[in-house]
Amino acid sequence: MRDKRVVTIGDWGKRDAGKVFIIHEQNVLTIERWTARAIVVLKGTKGEITPEMARFGYAGAALGFLNACLGADVDMDKAQPLLDEMQVAIEIVRDPKNHPEVASPVRWELDDVAELKTLAWLRSEVVDVNLGFSPAELLSQAVSAIKTFQAAMEASSTAPTSPPSSPAPSPAGSSASLN
Repeated sequence: MRDKRVVTIGDWGKRDAGKVFIIHEQNVLTIERWTARAIVVLKGTKGEITPEMARFGYAGAALGFLNACLGADVDMDKAQPLLDEMQVAIEIVRDPKNHPEVASPVRWELDDVAELKTLAWLRSEVVDVNLGFSPAELLSQAVSAIKTFQAAMEASSTAPTSPPSSPAPSPAGSSASLN
């Protein structure tokens, strides 16, 4: 049996808050074909992880990944059908007071969503249900990692370049006795 997830838009969805959707897992062949086409569309990235970024581990890798995605030369004529195909995995529950399983969910229409943030989040949920990872969560982690990376870079640029001077102990004996 295929997976499905009932999701409710939180207050962050403003005009969409409280709306209930069901995200369905697609058949494996559909997922495989969609993923292969998505990889081909996104393969034009020129991002790299520099040695400076790599020394910060995950934070550097996240920054490199984000730069690669933002720098991708994406052909929207090829990407748009992939976005459109995601819609078939989403149903809206028109009467969320009833349990979503018996409330006769129907395919959603563009007028069912008022906020761009909601649409992006629903698409992220489709990817999570079908591929096992959430682009929204990855982006959130990347932004957090970038902030950590920036803080580390600022700390390393303001750190003293030489240790503070202190009186050096005398290498020849000391005046204290062991007895």
